[in-house]
Amino acid sequence: MKHLPLLLISLFLIMSCEEDEEEILGLVGSWNIASITNLDNRDCTVDTDSTVTDSTESDFGEYSGTMTFTDSTGAADYVFTFEFQEYCEMMGGTWSPMEGEENSCTVRFGSQSLEITETGFDEDICLGINEDVEEWPDATITWDPVTGDSKCNHNMTFEVYYTLDGSVYCEFDNKTAWVMADSLNTGSGEDVSCGSVEITKDSATITMPNDEDNECDIIELTK
Repeated sequence: MKHLPLLLISLFLIMSCEEDEEEILGLVGSWNIASITNLDNRDCTVDTDSTVTDSTESDFGEYSGTMTFTDSTGAADYVFTFEFQEYCEMMGGTWSPMEGEENSCTVRFGSQSLEITETGFDEDICLGINEDVEEWPDATITWDPVTGDSKCNHNMTFEVYYTLDGSVYCEFDNKTAWVMADSLNTGSGEDVSCGSVEITKDSATITMPNDEDNECDIIELTK
């Protein structure tokens, strides 16, 4: 029995170490992309009561897909989807649903107006066809049987090198910049952009301000 206190102390230390290990959270693994939001300000704040351009949220389209992190890279494979009517409203246009015919959108620019037809949306906006060349070859068009509206689906992928130091998250344009930054223990330079990340067991929020363009991207990830 005289060894019991020592055994209890050892057991307590083991349990404490296990709990500490469980509290260490990181990005490594596969995540679902819940949303990607672009804000028109570098402070990454949303003022819902303001109509000022630099404080509004660009809530346009929907994102779905996955993002997978290793110790050094992050790779995203996702689809950005938006509808013709949604695009029309974002442009401040007048939506004209036509039963049995093509829907259309009229956008005014001062005293001038431009009519965008369903075909125009599909070919010019979604696929980006210019002189029979598609600017977005990975884009596809689907049709909503309920609204009769066109849906544009942009299939996208990208890969970045990154570092994570506490809550400071930095992305690098290429491996060379990542290696140099890692060896110099710095996150500054033209080939790197830094922000912050909040991680829980089931979610992660990456916030990336862009001082040069006065914008901010917020990526919400879930398990």
